[in-house]
Amino acid sequence: MNLGVQKYPFVSSLLEGKGKIEISNVIPTLISFNIRPTSIILTSDINNVDALYFGGESITSAGVNAAGYLNAGDSITLNFDTKNNRLYVISASGIQYLWAGAFQ
Repeated sequence: MNLGVQKYPFVSSLLEGKGKIEISNVIPTLISFNIRPTSIILTSDINNVDALYFGGESITSAGVNAAGYLNAGDSITLNFDTKNNRLYVISASGIQYLWAGAFQ
């Protein structure tokens, strides 16, 4: 839904991809970028066998304190500035993989 009129509502001038990131179920992984993003995209690898939880530093592999989760192949775009705020991801079990990108 767009509120108001915007000539170019979704134009980005920079894109930074992080590629395939290994995520464990022991310590939350900090997702950060060199650019100052206005939005980020997180995609759970299609071959994952369990969920990835995202949120603040206190998230756990049981999903405690998670803002949300991704199952295998799921993707979410968040309006989030990782320069001023921290975003962490943790696996529900074992090693899973995440693809991450940022738009500015």
